[in-house]
Amino acid sequence: MEARPPRGMRDLHPGDTTVLLRMLDTLRSLSRAYGYDFVETPIIELQELFTIKSGEAILEQLYVLQDKSGRELALKPDITPSLTRYFLQHCQSDPRPVKLATSDRVHRYEAPQAGRYREIRQFNVEQFGGEGPSCDAELIRHFVQSLWELGLDDVQVLVGDRAILTEAISALTLCKPDDIANLVRVLDKADKVSPGALGQEVRSKFSPLDIPDINRLIEFAYLEGPIADVLVELDLVLPGSEALMHWRKILPMLSVVPGIESACTMRPGLARGFDYYNGILMEAVVPGQSLVGAVGGGGRYDDLPVVYGGSPIPCIGFSLGLDRILTLLEHRGVTAGVPSTRIHVGCAVAERLEVASEVSDLLRATGRRSNWIVELIYQTRNPRRLYDAARKANVDWLIVMKEAEIEVIDLKTDQPRSRLAYHESVGVQVASLAQFGGR
Repeated sequence: MEARPPRGMRDLHPGDTTVLLRMLDTLRSLSRAYGYDFVETPIIELQELFTIKSGEAILEQLYVLQDKSGRELALKPDITPSLTRYFLQHCQSDPRPVKLATSDRVHRYEAPQAGRYREIRQFNVEQFGGEGPSCDAELIRHFVQSLWELGLDDVQVLVGDRAILTEAISALTLCKPDDIANLVRVLDKADKVSPGALGQEVRSKFSPLDIPDINRLIEFAYLEGPIADVLVELDLVLPGSEALMHWRKILPMLSVVPGIESACTMRPGLARGFDYYNGILMEAVVPGQSLVGAVGGGGRYDDLPVVYGGSPIPCIGFSLGLDRILTLLEHRGVTAGVPSTRIHVGCAVAERLEVASEVSDLLRATGRRSNWIVELIYQTRNPRRLYDAARKANVDWLIVMKEAEIEVIDLKTDQPRSRLAYHESVGVQVASLAQFGGR
């Protein structure tokens, strides 16, 4: 066999996982500050959880399997349905809003591309029971701040509203109600194709629409700009719209955090490709790069619990694509953050292995907060071999247990820094060694 992962999957190397863990620590800390509790759901769910909301067409994207009892299962392609199922099963009697967060891997059988894999690492926050302009504004602030804290301070967040989009289609055309959902999917391609190509697709798929209607739709699909400016233009199309009034209440609440409003661009044609959205939408992109597409998105999906047999309840959340963000950070040369100090503890004589083990553990306990990495060399070696191995491993400090003393060597300067006698207690030895570990 060939020793490699399946197509569309990848291994993460130590440098990648260090950055990924730091990203997760950052996101969890911020989400906890916003009041979210962390849960985990199975990586495998009943297949119906995904087909019931998306239809049989989604089977082409699912990794499906059948257990020994004949139950149809699937690797989850999306976290939101699982957290919605979790809420309905476990949180119905909890005080509202219920705020849940998780990080997980999802799987979609799609064509792999740069920055897009079939196994996808995501971070999600979902809120059940929160509603109103203040709730929507807070979610947008949380979304933008999450990306900022990961180092994407140049992120552009596209915002829209499914209610505005469907109202505009009805106001601008004589489109049949049954065609609106399909037309939404077509207009959502505006950021990927030219106006001419988009107009041609609308004409071919929705032939009853006349040319003036199509031209107005295409103009609407490419409308974008600062939120306040776009709301003025939308007033001409949807005078008196409640959805527009809702956004006018959201807008000042974005400005409570400097920079949030200017990071947002309103694109009323945004749909995000998910039919369950029914209110605000957002999608994050990083301009000026072609490595990856959107790095996250979310919105309001009040009707999704009904699909799973629950009662209507306000629902809102977002997801971040950690693989794509990791790709961007790697391209920018972002490293693991706080530098670590690497220390090797080795023995030149077998009689000192016990004290070497004790010193290693005490150094780990002493330097954990300072990000020390302390490795015990298990076999006895002569000092020169210990030194050469430490240099090859790019170690900062080498501690050698010799027969009569402990020698501490600063490998950045190749200078011995201390010699400690064995008659001192281990605690005294570690206290002396600790002064060198952090430089």
